[in-house]
Amino acid sequence: MTMNMPARQDNITTDMAQLCLALREKITRHDVELPLLPEVANQALSLSQDSKVDAAGLARLIYRDQALAGHLIRIANSPAYLPKTKIVSLQQAVARLGLPTIAEISMAMVLKGRLFRIKGHEALVSGLCRHAFATGIWAKEIARMLRYNVESAFLCGLLHEIGKPVVLHEASTLASVMGVDLDEEEFVSLMQEFYIPVGVMLAEQWQLPGPVAGVIRFHDDYQKVTAFAREAMIVHYAHEFATALLARDEQAAHRLRGLAVVADLNLYPDDVSVLLEKVDSVLETVETMSR
Repeated sequence: MTMNMPARQDNITTDMAQLCLALREKITRHDVELPLLPEVANQALSLSQDSKVDAAGLARLIYRDQALAGHLIRIANSPAYLPKTKIVSLQQAVARLGLPTIAEISMAMVLKGRLFRIKGHEALVSGLCRHAFATGIWAKEIARMLRYNVESAFLCGLLHEIGKPVVLHEASTLASVMGVDLDEEEFVSLMQEFYIPVGVMLAEQWQLPGPVAGVIRFHDDYQKVTAFAREAMIVHYAHEFATALLARDEQAAHRLRGLAVVADLNLYPDDVSVLLEKVDSVLETVETMSR
């Protein structure tokens, strides 16, 4: 049995290399099955940037998706949003939360329902979804502290790794076709290698605002970005918050204070302390959105 182990490991390595090569070729040819942005999410995104839209107009749009409408009412009634009285209608929910927040939640919920579903990878996809929500919320909090565009920051944070579930779906499909059996760690490695080019392709197809594609491309290496540098720095720091705090890292506070991006954003120690005081609130909102 011991003698067979190296051959088995060689086979795994070969399988991974072959699938990685096939996946790289598909991405280079732009031969990747990109999901369509659902109509409700697309219109909610457009309406959230239109100052002339009222609560009734956005409510009429969301009524088209009854599952989304019910979810929004439940979120509006959750402790995360501290409703003073029970909210029973979608229009009440829109009025209570405000148009930007409703548009953000709508986008997040549609993605959760349509994109973050890959058979056989439920736990991994759930983790990606929670991390996306957490990064979006932290980006919003950081942007608010910096008096920057909070709606843009949330969207950039929410979508900064949107290529990952697309890569996972494509890799899973290829593995099945090729008869390759990969473990979760190998799928994670493939996502990490290819999510940026795939995310940029998706941003272009969905015609997302310019900052989103810039953040997808450069959030992890924001020193190289010229346009949308502020958004990239905010999302970089939000990503670090999400990663550390979702993992319940006991050293999170110390590590988050010492990152270079803190100085690059011109944040003071007291600013970081204020952000850290929001941990329970942010995690509660992530849990509410993830249910």
